[in-house]
Amino acid sequence: MKSLFVLVFAWLISLQSAALDTSDALNYYKLAYSLDEQGKHEEALSNYLKAYSLYGLDNPKTSAKILVNIGILFYNVQSYTRAIEFYELANKIHEPIQTYTFHNLGMAYSGQDKYEQALDYFEKNLELASSSSNQTQVSKTYLEMGIVSYEAEDYEGARFYAEEVKSRTEKDTLEIKLYAAALNNIANSYYAEKNYPLAKTKILECLSVFESRNIPYFKGHTLNNLGGTYKGLGLVDSSLYYFGLALKENQVANDIDETQISLSELADLYESLGEKDSALLYTRHLVDLFKSNSYRQIEFDKKAVGLRLETIQAKHLLEEEKGKSDDWVLPSILIGITSAVLILAPVGYLWRRSRRKSNL
Repeated sequence: MKSLFVLVFAWLISLQSAALDTSDALNYYKLAYSLDEQGKHEEALSNYLKAYSLYGLDNPKTSAKILVNIGILFYNVQSYTRAIEFYELANKIHEPIQTYTFHNLGMAYSGQDKYEQALDYFEKNLELASSSSNQTQVSKTYLEMGIVSYEAEDYEGARFYAEEVKSRTEKDTLEIKLYAAALNNIANSYYAEKNYPLAKTKILECLSVFESRNIPYFKGHTLNNLGGTYKGLGLVDSSLYYFGLALKENQVANDIDETQISLSELADLYESLGEKDSALLYTRHLVDLFKSNSYRQIEFDKKAVGLRLETIQAKHLLEEEKGKSDDWVLPSILIGITSAVLILAPVGYLWRRSRRKSNL
């Protein structure tokens, strides 16, 4: 279980006495980035670590970027504790990286349902973005704060932050996706409160704006919520109609999670109406979706916990480094690393809104 920790630890202490080979380091970095984008996470991690071992503390800026990318890798498989550790380690090495890590730390704590800590980091990120006059990042941070408030069931707070985003982006054609997300989140907050009459009004307004301004984002998700709103109002025919529209929209957009919602709701509604054939049809489609290799799959080894990486060389490197010097790396960093036991559990990949964090 702890073998991965030994390997990562050995790579992170690196060979500081060796001359930095910038060419090799850059090649490992580029390869890791490419593998990460392809979803080949094991290979990406291995190459990120090789790049880090060559850059080391002689190039703290690039090394910090590598650590952030490793954190993102762990975040994407829901290993939020490990992601947090790498983000914080990056902060220690290169403080300016906080323009990325504060936002990512907020995301990771939100993934752990630690909403207060998440909001604290988003507040810090908001201060950095405001001080640098990065208005796009300010709007994105407000949006994330609204999402965290929504997840914490603070729907009034969710609307407050969404309204802030709306006012900032309404007339900016370059920020149309943020504007659409804000409209969508305002409407969804009433739906989550089960205030179905008001939810209906807000969702229809949202869809009207999407149509008039030719906004392609979040339409399937919003149609699903409208179907759910009519279901909550007891209007089954309207609910079936909008879930049907949502299904078509989500299939065209290849939005697997929203497609799953549409199929589930349609199956349940037809079941409640006693229309067994229709219920069975949508249930079969749902089963096919779950069987497809595109649904919540990850590339990590599913047969064992960890990355199936060799530990013998890692142990050898560790002993070799200990024998060289007592101050071969920053003690504070090593203390932080020794508290980590890096275990990648074979969990399903959780689609989490549309706010994927791109690599640095």
